[in-house]
Amino acid sequence: MKHSERMVKMLENYHIPMNEISIIIAMHFKMEMSTVKSPSREGHIVRARNFCIYFLHKYLTHKVDLESTKHNLIGLYLLRDRLTIRHHQMNFAWLISHDKEIINEYNEIIIKLNRNGFF
Repeated sequence: MKHSERMVKMLENYHIPMNEISIIIAMHFKMEMSTVKSPSREGHIVRARNFCIYFLHKYLTHKVDLESTKHNLIGLYLLRDRLTIRHHQMNFAWLISHDKEIINEYNEIIIKLNRNGFF
């Protein structure tokens, strides 16, 4: 089985929870999931996408061992390449620890995700 076929198979296993997490985040930002997955670079869309990447990575940390595999899965799901996902995840992890506005939004979203049993 080729690497890409394995990734697609793994994505199928995690698709439903990843989709639910993403929908909760999209609803928090009052937008459609298709908007979050779009190539738009508008600030509010990028912020929602960054939260999606961060929380999907956090969810997959408990499910998948290899870091590159997590980035590949999120990339397949959000229609981005692995390195873009890695870049966003690392930069956003820093923002979550330093930006008060992002910290507040993080806390609101984590409460919603906890209510739905993800973390």
